[in-house]
Amino acid sequence: MNAKDYLMPKHNYQVMVNSHKELIKWPESLNYPVEAENQIRSLFFDIDHNRESIMRIHEIIEGSDGSLGKDPFPLFHSFSDGMYKREMHAPKGYFLVGRIHKKEYFVNVLKGKLLVMSEFGSKEIKAPCSFKAKAGVKHIGFFLEDTVWADTSRCESDNVEDAEKELYCDTYEELDAFNGIVEV
Repeated sequence: MNAKDYLMPKHNYQVMVNSHKELIKWPESLNYPVEAENQIRSLFFDIDHNRESIMRIHEIIEGSDGSLGKDPFPLFHSFSDGMYKREMHAPKGYFLVGRIHKKEYFVNVLKGKLLVMSEFGSKEIKAPCSFKAKAGVKHIGFFLEDTVWADTSRCESDNVEDAEKELYCDTYEELDAFNGIVEV
């Protein structure tokens, strides 16, 4: 299956989005037709949820001309007594590819609504919402509304650069190396 097929699921109506570039950022008003929202939901809920498909979608989004790069939205960091809180403010109509966390962490969605997918499935999350997230999972999100998302983790570091090295990795190979797993 090619990259376009992941972002252009087959439906029985006229496709409203013509390329993956258009899926990266919707118009500011986000008054997209029902067919376009159905395409986004299909992308999240109708795929095979496994690491390969998540990584393929990750590569398509980050490799797109419409990609905003790493950490495109405002981030607010705070540290307190072995804890690190990273809060992100994301506007509606954007995809976001999350990093892989090396440790379990807490998530608080303080405002908004989004779709989230991982190798374990997809779900719609609406604020207010709090949950514990597993280590070792890559997430991809699409913001249906302006959203405020905050992660809280145990952390020995007391600055952002060191905390990111301690808590996150970008690939499953890095995660396996961190966990001491070696393929034979």
